[in-house]
Amino acid sequence: PQCLKNLVVAYGSTLEQLLLDGIRDVADVAALEAIAAGCPNLEQLAITLSASRDSEASLKAALCSVGAKCSRLALLRLDSAARSHAPVVASLAPPLFCRLTSLTLWCSSKGNGLQDSELETILNGRTRLP
Repeated sequence: PQCLKNLVVAYGSTLEQLLLDGIRDVADVAALEAIAAGCPNLEQLAITLSASRDSEASLKAALCSVGAKCSRLALLRLDSAARSHAPVVASLAPPLFCRLTSLTLWCSSKGNGLQDSELETILNGRTRLP
């Protein structure tokens, strides 16, 4: 994850797209915090969440920070198949990530996958998602 943090420090203020989905063990809590702090102009983000030792609470907080500070995000692709998707769902609840027009979420089938109530949490009040 240090390489992603270095990239964000060097180029974050000019990044509009950060498409790293499929690349494992890059997006942990520290990397998400760096994205939130350093990429205010980000419009597209695609990442695979690592199956790290980060707690669900710290993951939720980091994703909430991305949702609050990267206010231009219109496209979001999150692969959380390697870990619980509960903190992802919680962080996607409005008003965070308010400009999304495209959302792709991969969840693990372990633990029954994404439930109807979780989908409602994510979509409630969103008018920009088709």
